[in-house]
Amino acid sequence: MIAAALGLTLSIGAHAADRTLPTQPGHAVRLVECTDQSRSKCWSKAPELKRFVDSRGNARTIRLQLAQSGPNLMVRARGLSSEQTVEIVVRRPKAMIPSDSQLVRAGPGITTHPLEAATHSATELQMHVQLWDGSTHTMHTWDPGSGGRASEPITFWKSAAGNPAPSLTVHTNGDEWWIETESTEPIEIRHRRPILPSSGRGITPPWSHSTPANTRFAAPPHAGDYGILVRSGTALNAAIVNWTPSVEPDLTALGIHPPPQSVTPVSEPAFELSQATTICASATHQTGAAEWLGAELARLTAIQVKNDCSKPSILFEDDQGLGPEAYAISARSGAIRILSSSDSGARYGAIATADLIGLDATAEAADIRDAPSIARRILFHEVSPQSGPMVRPEQTIEFIERVVARARFNTLILEMKGGLKYQSHPELSRSDAWTRDDLARVIGTAQRHGITVIPSINSPAHANWITAAHPELMEESTQTLLCTRHPKTRQLLTNLYEELHELFGQPEFIHIGHDEVRWRTRWKHESQRCPRCASTPRWSLLADDLIWAHDTLASIGAKPMIWSDMLVPGWHGSWNQMYRAARRIPEELRPDFHVISWGRTGDSVGTLTPLGYAVIRGNTGYADWKRPGLHALSRGVAGEALALFNAAPWSSFQGTSGPTRDYHHWTNVALAGATAWNPAIEAVPIDTSIDALRDHPAYRPGLQRGSNTRSIVNLNASLSEGEVSRIELNGARFERIALLQAADYDLSTLGALAKANRSERKWGGLTVGSATLEYTDGSVAKLGPVRLGMHTEHHRRTGRGSLLFKASQHQRSGLENAYLVEWANPHPDRPVKALRLRGEHLGIQWLLKELQAASTPPTKN
Repeated sequence: MIAAALGLTLSIGAHAADRTLPTQPGHAVRLVECTDQSRSKCWSKAPELKRFVDSRGNARTIRLQLAQSGPNLMVRARGLSSEQTVEIVVRRPKAMIPSDSQLVRAGPGITTHPLEAATHSATELQMHVQLWDGSTHTMHTWDPGSGGRASEPITFWKSAAGNPAPSLTVHTNGDEWWIETESTEPIEIRHRRPILPSSGRGITPPWSHSTPANTRFAAPPHAGDYGILVRSGTALNAAIVNWTPSVEPDLTALGIHPPPQSVTPVSEPAFELSQATTICASATHQTGAAEWLGAELARLTAIQVKNDCSKPSILFEDDQGLGPEAYAISARSGAIRILSSSDSGARYGAIATADLIGLDATAEAADIRDAPSIARRILFHEVSPQSGPMVRPEQTIEFIERVVARARFNTLILEMKGGLKYQSHPELSRSDAWTRDDLARVIGTAQRHGITVIPSINSPAHANWITAAHPELMEESTQTLLCTRHPKTRQLLTNLYEELHELFGQPEFIHIGHDEVRWRTRWKHESQRCPRCASTPRWSLLADDLIWAHDTLASIGAKPMIWSDMLVPGWHGSWNQMYRAARRIPEELRPDFHVISWGRTGDSVGTLTPLGYAVIRGNTGYADWKRPGLHALSRGVAGEALALFNAAPWSSFQGTSGPTRDYHHWTNVALAGATAWNPAIEAVPIDTSIDALRDHPAYRPGLQRGSNTRSIVNLNASLSEGEVSRIELNGARFERIALLQAADYDLSTLGALAKANRSERKWGGLTVGSATLEYTDGSVAKLGPVRLGMHTEHHRRTGRGSLLFKASQHQRSGLENAYLVEWANPHPDRPVKALRLRGEHLGIQWLLKELQAASTPPTKN
């Protein structure tokens, strides 16, 4: 276990009792031999496919049967409307995509379709069975009860009528599975994860396992649905099991995420937080950590901890024997001591203490010591969006406070592009760019949380924001590429480096990009080729530019950070043998270059570390096939990084359509920071980790417990654009009001919704609904919009995207997911007449479930 590898002193219980996992029907159906006569008795033996669902969950019910007669496939459909058509895609044997298949369309009655020889002779056929509804223009996929998936075929199997399907029962004790069946053939188990791009570089296949019957094996590591297929001769049985691994001892210790290096439980009653609890920082450098801890405990428990050093219950103490980011906690029934030697150590001790106390306001007695495994933990954040309005600095500040700081990052790289009002080159700035004061507030927030902030200016590629204002600097008319030998290019970059170095407080590094540098000379007409660069080897141009950048930064007291892809064979360095640039840079300069990998392609660590470069392992987004290997490399890398090319990672709905945006979601930031602190947790898959940590304080930034709410009105309303629900409150007084709600929209419209979102003037998601309080004196107060991906989401949303930045998730409403969004009453002293709720988007239904409030006792006259 990971806990053992970390040397934790934990009491992990014995295996749980054996239990049987509930199963749902799988995607396998018997294909019988029959005739084209509807009265033939053989049709009574053909299973009926009845329920078909679309991407929104809307169901259609028909009676559909399939059978075979020699080389022909027969389709019998009953209950079709005049607008409905059955569509069946029959895959050729070993075909990977439906386009390499036969297509059968069928209406009411029996339709006969000849199959190709290789197909009809197979003992198993793979088919997609769908229902097209022309009245609603929607495609509905067969759903056996375990969820229809358009991309997942059905296995139709042929067997003699007297050959029954084998039985299938799944057992577990928590750590192991075994499948009981009378079949003696190997059993196939496969994770039903979302379908991923087949051409995606480095994407590993879904988890799968083949096992003998009635044999124990390690339980699957991923949370989610698993398809199980049992064969017995030509007969099949298929089932689907939903599984949530028990992994919390691997991810936490006494609630602390990630688990500390050393945890020693103490035989003593737990510490209990109460209104009498006090907090004290004994040294000046611990003050910020104490303030953060007090605010976080109030958010998690609704208990306001007083600052009192006369007899503190929670005491920050100085211990110079600890490393700069290390901390120690001594938790006892009467008090908690947090020891550190620096403000950073005090902050990380405060984070661990908040986790230890948790939502139940108690802390188990223990001695805890911890320090990071990797010293430099970097978040690269592109704050200037490629399309749409500029993100407001207040949003970035809130993201830093709620997520980046708590995730234990100690370095933040901000790629500004045109998102800053430059004094040296105002022509490069967007009209809505941040001012110098805006930037100073963002940097100041990060620094107060012990985070070093580094600027990024990407060149010579990804430079269209420069060439838009200076087209004369384009390399061979390529808008995204700067000519490194144009005399004005280096002067412009020098000006930007100097200005940003000053604005960011003279940091040690400036990130200068140098990724995806691709000259296109061979595709250009000779008259279009750059006269300065056309005949020079591209690796020489790259090396010269890196050496120039190094010397320029050195003159202002900085060092270069760059991406690694151009310097690695097998990655982008293969373009024109660009990787040769790595050896052209003088050896004495190489240690100054901190090179960040941003993918698993090639081998940045193995290639560049022996050459003398400081290599930082990194990811763009966060995916299971990108994570492995950090634990083994943690002592040999200069850092770990996560790169977010997404201006608003706090929203689960924005930027692009589909689940790809979840790779840049804020939950990934929290998990990536924890993994950089303790790489051992990389062994647990991402979605399994996040599912296990769903109620952890770090994953509930939208939770507010400043006052305890109670239900006052049950709702059952659905509002679209312009529709209004008015709830009478009859003069009630309250401090806060909360709404349990969710959203519903057609998942096939994600692309259109994402495009509409990019035109929104405030990043964070489309406006779904709005709320207005009406007071008895006739005044009103708007409570703010409810935004998709920030305060609400689709009620069937799962995984990372269901954890929202400004809402808490609940599951007691009859919906799969409902979200509690809270507002402060701006006038708690005024009696409230009504709450007015209004739907704001035509394509999104706002589902209202329950109204809650934290009441204020009436004042005495």
